[in-house]
Amino acid sequence: EIGTGSGLLAMLAARLGAKRVVAIEASPHMAALARRNINANNLDGTITILEALSTELDADDIRKALGVSTRREVSISAQTSSDSKPF
Repeated sequence: EIGTGSGLLAMLAARLGAKRVVAIEASPHMAALARRNINANNLDGTITILEALSTELDADDIRKALGVSTRREVSISAQTSSDSKPF
């Protein structure tokens, strides 16, 4: 969630079954409030607050917050047969 403010929508997502939620808030004061609200609702194991502007984050930052590997793997394969014809 971008611009989480008090963390309300992030908490709703968690209560509705989201396994992990990343909430982004640029204001240090609002990020602290969101953390307090999330902690008070026992959702600190589900919701991670990133204190930053969303424009300063990339996909790896989100992956790290979710505990997902930032390693990228690409696998390319092609199967050909002896009777294949060029395009």
